[in-house]
Order: sequence, then structure tokens, then C-alpha cells
Amino acid sequence: MKQTLFNFEKFPLSVCTQTGPLTERERLVPAWIEEDEQGLVNFLPYVDPKDIYLSQHNSSIGQTWQDHNKLFAEFVHESEKECVVDVGGGSGNIYKSYMNINSQVTWKVIDLNPTIEGDNVTVVRGLYSSELVNKNDTVITSHFLEHVIDLPNFLQNLRDRNPKYHIFTLPNFVKYAQNNYAATIMFEHPHFLTEEYLDYILAETGWEVIEKRHYKDHSIFFKTKPTTIKKQPKSFKHKQYIVDFLDYMTLRATS
Repeated sequence: MKQTLFNFEKFPLSVCTQTGPLTERERLVPAWIEEDEQGLVNFLPYVDPKDIYLSQHNSSIGQTWQDHNKLFAEFVHESEKECVVDVGGGSGNIYKSYMNINSQVTWKVIDLNPTIEGDNVTVVRGLYSSELVNKNDTVITSHFLEHVIDLPNFLQNLRDRNPKYHIFTLPNFVKYAQNNYAATIMFEHPHFLTEEYLDYILAETGWEVIEKRHYKDHSIFFKTKPTTIKKQPKSFKHKQYIVDFLDYMTLRATS
């Protein structure tokens, strides 16, 4: 049975930093947080990504992000040294870090608002489509999966393209909630993607986890490859993480 955990009368549709007055696409809209029948927590309603991502804003500023990008680039390089398909990497952060290790790689970026430049980069401007991935490509995503509305469908479609690997990094959402990070759940992050859930949905969509590394309380790195689908009905107990987070945020807002 679904349960509404919190209602927002007004919530920013986009959290991109913009100059000048708010436009219609930067409006405040009603929203709510809901626990579904499986125990998963979602931020609703789902909206068109073009209304959320008004510009390239994955700037990754600061030493923590710089170290993350360097370590993730090294993690990718351990498995792929020739050709990388970088979905959602339009800022060029991982590309630039990887170039410091190996400048001979061929790099393709798929992004809605790319700003990346380079002689060995092919840029595809627009939303991701599985047809842009070829058999035996190594696909990487850095802080992208948490933005995908239909994650099972994305993973299944990518797996059907039979890439060599899907190597990705995304927030450690349990730590985000416990540390009361405002970015824990919102329109950009519509699902509370715990490590437990990721292990489950990867198996359900035909991915084997080859390796996993934790970066501080910040991110989790996964190296995965296509395998047989393993259906395993499961329920989750994520609500309390979000309830505690919302209690803290509500207290801060009213104090």
C-alpha cells in the first residue's frame, strides 16, 4: 500500500543556478514524497527532464569532488583504455581527470547540455538513447543514475546493447540522508537509491557487480557487466531514513 510521507505546497522544479528573474520553466510546483508497495521512497510527480536541467550545472566544485573525479577516472582506467561512452558527462569532469592518465582514449559524451570540448571527444547533444551504445562499448555514468526516472528500464535497455562494462558512480544515499544533505531527494533525485536497492535492481535487469568501492560518505563506485537476469522479489525498509531526514529539515525550516 502506498503511503504519502510528506507534501510540499511549493517546491522548485529546477535547482539550476540562474541569473535574472524566474521564468515559467523555473517555477515552484506542488510535490510529495511517497513510499510505494515495495518500500521504495520516491519524489513525485515525475516531470520532463528538460524542465529540470535548464543548463549544464554539474560543476563539481571543491576538493571532495576533485578527488572523487580523479579516483573514479582511475577506476574506469583499470578496465578501459581505448573507448569510453560517457552518458551525462557533458561537464567534462571525468573526461578531464581521465586525460591526465591516458590521453589516447576515444571518448563519446551524451548529454542534454554539454559544455565539454576536446580533440578526441564526440559530443551527442540530447537525451540518452540506447541506440547510441554499441556492443562491447564501455559505458560510464557519473552521478547520472540517480537522475533517471525509470531506472529499471534504463538498465535493461543498456544491458540489451551488450556493452563490455557499465562503470558508474552515484551518491551514497543512506549517508546523504543521515548527514541531512538537502540533495537527498528532490525532482532531480526522484528515487532514494540505497546500495541495497542497487544490488537488487542490477540483478533484476541482468547486471553482475564485478567490483564496488566506497568513496568517503559521498559516493559508491560500481563496475558491472551484462549477465543473466535474476528475478528475486524483495521489499525494502527505507522510510525511516527519509522520515528522520524530513524531521530535521522541517525543524531547520521552522527554527
